[in-house]
Amino acid sequence: MTPQRLALPRGLFVVLLLLHVLPFAVRPALIGGDEPHYALMAHSLAVDGDFDLRDDYDEVAAGARWAGKKRAGQELDRHLLEVEDRVVFSHPVGLPLLAAPLLWGQQLLSPGAAPDILLGMLTLTLTWVALVVAYRTLWRWTDDARLAAIAVFGGYFSSPLWFYSRTFFTEPYTWAFAALAVAATVARSYWLAAVLLAVTLAMKETGLLLVVAVIGVTVWRRGPRAAARLALGPLAFAVFFGLKNLLLVGEPFATFQPYRLGSLAAGVQGLLVDAERGALWFAPLLVVGALVAVVASRRGRSPESLWAGGAFLAYFLVSAWWVDWRGGSGFGPRLIVPGLAALTVPLTGFSEQALKRGGFFAVALKLLFIAGFAVQFCAAVEPVPAFWSISVTDLLSEQPWRPLLGGLVGWGLVQALWHQVDSRPPA
Repeated sequence: MTPQRLALPRGLFVVLLLLHVLPFAVRPALIGGDEPHYALMAHSLAVDGDFDLRDDYDEVAAGARWAGKKRAGQELDRHLLEVEDRVVFSHPVGLPLLAAPLLWGQQLLSPGAAPDILLGMLTLTLTWVALVVAYRTLWRWTDDARLAAIAVFGGYFSSPLWFYSRTFFTEPYTWAFAALAVAATVARSYWLAAVLLAVTLAMKETGLLLVVAVIGVTVWRRGPRAAARLALGPLAFAVFFGLKNLLLVGEPFATFQPYRLGSLAAGVQGLLVDAERGALWFAPLLVVGALVAVVASRRGRSPESLWAGGAFLAYFLVSAWWVDWRGGSGFGPRLIVPGLAALTVPLTGFSEQALKRGGFFAVALKLLFIAGFAVQFCAAVEPVPAFWSISVTDLLSEQPWRPLLGGLVGWGLVQALWHQVDSRPPA
């Protein structure tokens, strides 16, 4: 897929790719949080062929690099749960299962090697492919390459979607596989889409919210027979999920993180405006643009936009009502990152109004993008402090040159998307 076929100038295509890898390139390592534990689970599956991490944690404490080069020799908190007479991993195993074949090959070629670079490249590659495919799909839907570029790349680089593409968390994999499933559905490759939806669900149980949205739109647009084909993938995963649970915990429908209700009001307020987690500060273009689109634009009221907006709202409420709505260590509103990706669809309506009407809509879109990009840029050039739940005020004030430079780069990028992308229909 060449830059010319993408209707992007070659230079702009390269700039977008370089920006995409920036958060990982400046610190090519697993930073922390759940990352080392997912890496350790993948290593155990690849090398030991089991789900028992107790010996792996002991090996890391003795100096092994299975959990990342920075964790070698450390006593890690053990992300394990005791269920009756079993000790099991306290996170979904879909992501470790996906990475295990790569780590098996790595250990075969370079025994003892740390997984940091390999896992980082896996996430970067998958999310970049998903990003480009999403752009092509939206281009075909709108018949306007410039509109698609502003919605997809604008939404991505002005939100935590960008930062999380450097992490070995489930969130970037969840949205990436869902985006690829949407593209396969649009291309009428229903069996491929069914597999991709199953993998989406395997990343984390909340991926079901995106799966339901994709199947719902398919019923609306393509009819129940097409949707039934898509549903076969998630249903097959449900069988696997039940068998895996029977093997590990003795009951078919258990989740490793029990869902416990907290304060919905506190969660809603926190995920909207909290200085560490508020989506309004970390993704202003996606949140405000999607809201304006649903209220004001004709495309914003399309079935696709309504289903996508519903998927985001469901993600938001499920996360807000959970007792740990902050989601542990991470950058910005980590738990709702896959839902943020869904907002790209209604954002298209706002972008369309901005391109057609200009004036207030154009200025608002550009300012929201620049504001969001400046925040993400600060995190991209210094990902370690950003990772540990830094407030947006601290992120912007620690080094004043960073948001200033980020604002300038953001202004240049939105101008390039606005004026340099060819609006011709797709080939």
